[in-house]
Amino acid sequence: TEHENEWPNLRLSNEAETDLLKEERKAVHVILQTTPPEPLLDLTRYSKLHRALRVTAWCLRFLKNCRSGKPSSGPLSA
Repeated sequence: TEHENEWPNLRLSNEAETDLLKEERKAVHVILQTTPPEPLLDLTRYSKLHRALRVTAWCLRFLKNCRSGKPSSGPLSA
């Protein structure tokens, strides 16, 4: 770590500076495509609310059983 006054003195001509600036100005193009997220459960597949709730409850139990060490079994309860 030298002091600034000990740094090499380098002077560029205007033409060299212009060439460097042209080289630094490169175009960058970013393309992004997104898709809307799909619902976890398609509730329109079920004709009755009771059936949709039951399927949702079974899915939630499955997720809970996957995460915990002690799985639940038997009939569903509220």
